[in-house]
Amino acid sequence: MLTLKQTIRRESRLLRQSIPDARRAKAAASLADNLEKMQALQAGAIVAVYFASDGEISLDNLIQRATKLGAICVVPVIPEKGNRLLRFAEVGGPVQDNRFGIPEPNVPPAQLYGIEQLDTVLVPLVAFDNTGNRLGMGGGYYDTTLAEGVAMRPDTPIKVIGVAHEIQRMETLETEEWDIPLDVIVTDQTIHYFT
Repeated sequence: MLTLKQTIRRESRLLRQSIPDARRAKAAASLADNLEKMQALQAGAIVAVYFASDGEISLDNLIQRATKLGAICVVPVIPEKGNRLLRFAEVGGPVQDNRFGIPEPNVPPAQLYGIEQLDTVLVPLVAFDNTGNRLGMGGGYYDTTLAEGVAMRPDTPIKVIGVAHEIQRMETLETEEWDIPLDVIVTDQTIHYFT
């Protein structure tokens, strides 16, 4: 029997996968507009993005805009089994599918960025609630990596922004002690600020 969290994860994934292509493209453009309003794409900034899969809202439009503005876009590289600390590689080179079937850059370890080098991290969400809690895919990669970033840069925090389709918003989510709530979640419809 599925737990409440597993049920929410499954239902929210099915919901975002069911979005028609035309609406999905419009949502991606609106999301990029909202992120640009926040000035999250500054020249020289290192911004973690992701390659959308499983119905996630696409950042392709945003990556194009960020690159034109002079930002450096990087995407997560999944570590070896047993390790949950993400590293990041620049967008634009050769890619290969990782063990989850998600494309990621195929670069030598020396070319990877650590979380402490990033200015902004755009975090994909399966669901989020009205207080900034997020539900991810359940692997713990972002929670582990963001906790590391907080520990390494306590005086100059990394800007962490959740991104999702507005239809992924829920009233409340149950959380665990290791879950990191977000101060800002941007959707195709609006910018949610939490305190």
